[in-house]
Amino acid sequence: MRKSIKFVAVVLILIVATLGVFSVLNQIDDTFKANEGLVVYNPVNFRKEPSIKGKIIEKIPMGETVEVLEEVDDWLKIKYHKKVGYVISDSVSMKKIIFDISDYNWGSEYNSIDEFVDFTTRAQVSCRFAGYYVQVVRADEVNYNWQEIVDALDEMQVPYGLYMYTSASTKEDFESEYDIFEKATDGVNLEYNKYPFMIDLENGSDQTEVLKCVQSMYDDFIVYANASTMETYGYHELADQYWVAHYDIKNTIPAKDYEEHVKAIEGLDPDIWQFTDEGCEKLFGTNHLDINIISDEWYEKYI
Repeated sequence: MRKSIKFVAVVLILIVATLGVFSVLNQIDDTFKANEGLVVYNPVNFRKEPSIKGKIIEKIPMGETVEVLEEVDDWLKIKYHKKVGYVISDSVSMKKIIFDISDYNWGSEYNSIDEFVDFTTRAQVSCRFAGYYVQVVRADEVNYNWQEIVDALDEMQVPYGLYMYTSASTKEDFESEYDIFEKATDGVNLEYNKYPFMIDLENGSDQTEVLKCVQSMYDDFIVYANASTMETYGYHELADQYWVAHYDIKNTIPAKDYEEHVKAIEGLDPDIWQFTDEGCEKLFGTNHLDINIISDEWYEKYI
């Protein structure tokens, strides 16, 4: 009888503990509410009236979360620090955010995997967090901590994709680099590798032959480059998924300002848009971080 009581007690403790874990996970998922948005300009004028002549209440820095009350033409009525006012609608994103991580930003952001996990946990409650792209290879070198990163993401059940930066311009050079990527990922458990392979084409030369190689290997992939490179070499005509950046233009999102700031490309509707490479210090506690907006359609396709 005593053994039975002990067994029941242990079972009840396990159930309560499990429910506690799920409760925490649900809190993370629910913290960023449906009517909240992320400020993506730095700073944005918070005004009393929906007009550029409206009195400025204060300036809201990039990375702040605001409550969106309603849309008024090109303005959003918002609540911020218990005050109600208006901001330009393009300055607040209601879309999901994805981060890309490489050796370049690892050292400036995280000194250990524990710091990375802590950052990820904070990101989950600070924005509509959609995961990561993790660099495996840069040219002919393997990112030294990529596997430790994806192991942590698998454990946290956070979706991610893998990518490689290539310096190649010829088929032969790319195949040599890609062989390093294949060997690095061979046999590695990639449970939450949900997003398509991404090829980073930003070395400044014509990498059309590289893109053709990728086409022959993958039915589903995404191409990363800045807008002018896309147009110059016609990458946007060779693939149907784009991750577009413009490194000289900060804090722009794929809205009406896109054509004003970035040379327009007919028919280009990026699935992912890098709107800043300057990390939101107040929100994420970073020094440098690529922050990217993804389309709802692209997210729903894979998750």
